[in-house]
Amino acid sequence: IGENVAFLTKRSESYLFSILGILSAGAVYVPLEEKLPEERVKFILNDANIKVIITDDENYKRVENTTDNIKIINISDILNNKIENFFISFSNLLNQKLLNYYLQLYL
Repeated sequence: IGENVAFLTKRSESYLFSILGILSAGAVYVPLEEKLPEERVKFILNDANIKVIITDDENYKRVENTTDNIKIINISDILNNKIENFFISFSNLLNQKLLNYYLQLYL
């Protein structure tokens, strides 16, 4: 609760689900625009003390190259049920409510 969670996805239902999931977990969402330069994204991530970023396939490589010590959640992994280890990896970083919210939506 109270964590800052960034997300970088295309404008779609995933964008809305990210906002709802983050808010329902009691966290603060930090939206990132795809057109932002890499240095600006790095600044925002550092300034907001981001520990987790939610992204999609289209932006995964960009996020992976931009972030250090930030856990990356790919929405596609959730959609494709590749989430067995998701709870173990991220449960101490995000409120369990966020994880449950995504699972209820997609499983």
